[in-house]
Order: sequence, then structure tokens, then C-alpha cells
Amino acid sequence: MYNHYLIELATIKKDVFYRMKNNPGTCWRIILWLFACKFRDIINDKSTQDSGSPRCFIVDDSTLPKSGRLIEKVSYVWDHVLRRSILGFKLLVAGYWDGTSFIPLDFSLHREKGKNKERPYGLKKKYYKKQHRIRREKGSHSYDRSKEADNSKIDIAICSVKQ
Repeated sequence: MYNHYLIELATIKKDVFYRMKNNPGTCWRIILWLFACKFRDIINDKSTQDSGSPRCFIVDDSTLPKSGRLIEKVSYVWDHVLRRSILGFKLLVAGYWDGTSFIPLDFSLHREKGKNKERPYGLKKKYYKKQHRIRREKGSHSYDRSKEADNSKIDIAICSVKQ
């Protein structure tokens, strides 16, 4: 990983994480996957867990509340805990439970279209039109992530488990 991608971040200064976060070429799936593999190796080296522990894949759908209506792709999403719609995203995390630890393997952010055609994504039209938008290069990781926001969470969960 260091020899391949992060070499350009080698000139570490205070804003290195912002450069990485804002780089459209950053493949967050690979970074999360490498983190999960390293975590698994550390746990397996130090673990004395019983091999009879349940192991399974878990797909979790959580709400990420936000406060800005002009954030790119933000929408009103239904929060089942609060039992109301809130401004934010749905975070879909697919992970592996080894009986002791939950290791996230893949994630995606989603928005909800809503039923009211007068209010796309639950927003007033004036806010929806003012939302931040970036033109992304087709085939880039940021383009793929942007398109995922409108895909079905079930389809993305199936793809995550297959990967």
C-alpha cells in the first residue's frame, strides 16, 4: 500500500489527512480492507478464543445525522430509533463478527428519495438546487461512490457480501 498509493503523501504535514480525504483517487474500500486484514492478523496472533464461537457476516444500517442542507447528496432519512425523518445519510456497513470483535469490511453512504415529488429527497427545492455538486471523472472511485448513494441498500449489501 505504501509503495503504491500513499507515497505521494510521504511529505507529511499537518494537512496530510485532508489531502487524502479530498483526493478523488482515494479508494476507501481498499484502505478499509487493508485495515481489516491487519486487525484480523493482530487479533489472531493474540487470541485464545474458542473455535466454537459463532462467526457470521453482519450488515448494519445506521443513521448519520448532519446539520447542513447544502451538503452533497444529503437528504432526509428515516431514523427507526427516533421514529422520524432526520437530515443526514444512511450508513450501510458490512462486517465480519468473529465471536469477539466486529470487523468492518465494506461501507456505503445512501440517501432516500422520499415520497413527496414536491420535495426531492425531503428538501425544499431551493435547498436541493443549492446543494454542493462536484463533476466527477467517470471510472474514478469518487464517481462510483457518488452513484452508490442512490442505489438500493439491499443491492449494495449483496455486492458487499460477494466481495
